[in-house]
This record gives sequence, C-alpha cells and structure tokens, in this order.
Amino acid sequence: LGSETAHVGVHLLSTAPMKAHNRGDFTLTPVADGTRFEWAMTGPQNAVMRIMSKFWSMEKLVGPDMDKGLAQLKRTAEAA
Repeated sequence: LGSETAHVGVHLLSTAPMKAHNRGDFTLTPVADGTRFEWAMTGPQNAVMRIMSKFWSMEKLVGPDMDKGLAQLKRTAEAA
C-alpha cells in the first residue's frame, strides 16, 4: 500500500482461522542496539471476529506467525 524510509503499509489477506482483509503497518525506529520494529493490524471485524476477540488474544493467534516472519526477515537482512 506504500512505503517510506521508516514505514511500510501492506494489505494482509488471511485465510485461517477465517478469511479477512486487513491493513498491516510496520514502523521501524533506530535504537541504540539495533532497530525497533512495531506492527499494527487494522480492519473491519464481523460479528464472529468481535466475539472471538473477547475470548482469544489476537496476539496469541497471529503472534507466532509474526515471530516466524520476523526471524526470517532478520536472517535475510543480516545475510545481505
């Protein structure tokens, strides 16, 4: 959706646990020992997602996939 030096906006298409179209925003900020990486996801919530969010943490649902992707990004960046 767009990129700048310290920000990238992407369109996220999820298929599990259900279909969803969201916006992902990645913000990178230099810090003393590297780079701080912040991720935010926004988008519409249907009735099922609103109910799910009351009982399940979205961080727990998508966090492991995000951690895996960040580790892969780190390996790629450090190999370059």
